[in-house]
Amino acid sequence: MTLIVGVNLSDRIYLAADCRVTTRKDEQLVGSSDCILKILPLSEDIIVAVAGSTKLASFLVNGLLKEPIIHKGINQLKEDIKDWVAREVDQYLSNHNDYTSVCLMFGGLDRSKQKQIDGKKILDLVKQLQDKQNLPMHVSDAIFKGLSAVPGKPNPYPILPIADSGLFAVVSNTRDILRIDTADWGDFLAYGPRGITKDEIPKDLFGRLEFAVGGEDPGSAQTLLTAFIKHASEKYELETVGGSVVIMFKHPSSNANYVAGKVHRLNLKTGEEEIISEIKAEGNQMYGRNQNGVYIPLIPFNEYSKNKGDYFI
Repeated sequence: MTLIVGVNLSDRIYLAADCRVTTRKDEQLVGSSDCILKILPLSEDIIVAVAGSTKLASFLVNGLLKEPIIHKGINQLKEDIKDWVAREVDQYLSNHNDYTSVCLMFGGLDRSKQKQIDGKKILDLVKQLQDKQNLPMHVSDAIFKGLSAVPGKPNPYPILPIADSGLFAVVSNTRDILRIDTADWGDFLAYGPRGITKDEIPKDLFGRLEFAVGGEDPGSAQTLLTAFIKHASEKYELETVGGSVVIMFKHPSSNANYVAGKVHRLNLKTGEEEIISEIKAEGNQMYGRNQNGVYIPLIPFNEYSKNKGDYFI
């Protein structure tokens, strides 16, 4: 399995994933390539990241692209998705008699309501950031307006003047597990090999994205989320996680966008900066830089197919 991450900010949702696809035989890794685009827009307001079987992920997402539920907002999708996935997995099993698993992580908007957050959590998250980082801080325009909507009467659950947004994941296999995990404002979701979850994410990372000056820049999210995925891959020697890291975000005032650019770090052995990830776009084609400096065209996971076998992302 790959490593996918989502974060629920006050005014945007981020999804992140690496680019590796692997093949297995008799439960052993026999091949890999860093050429897969694992995050796609489903509709104007909803984006999805996937991990697990390419067959099952493609079957489910290609099916969703034909369904009206992806156009009814993130909250309605969350209500409907569990029953829908259960039906579709049954349909999948009628043609594929195999055991496999998948995680679909959804982020997006519900324009029928405004976003409401927990005011107490603001203080907790700011404290986490202050305890670890001596950074200048601010709040987003949406949070500021929500907190100051009624002068002299702070609302413990401020309603922000912005479309509601949500982040959740469906975790399923073809035997018996089907669950939904949710991340409210101020939280992450993460799924990866060896049981990696959001508990691996540094406690101050959300604060750096939400409250640190400059954190609202998508380039900041690209740097921080890429650093986390690369660190986890190296720390746990994850053979199934690799290549450049793709970031997509959804903001109420714009279309879903990929974040292009380079992420550097200092090589402690050589004392020189090195590129650990680079995503670029030429027209509608996305490219990821591999460890040899070669730019690989990224293939959307739901278009990736081979003559034989299942592939894993």
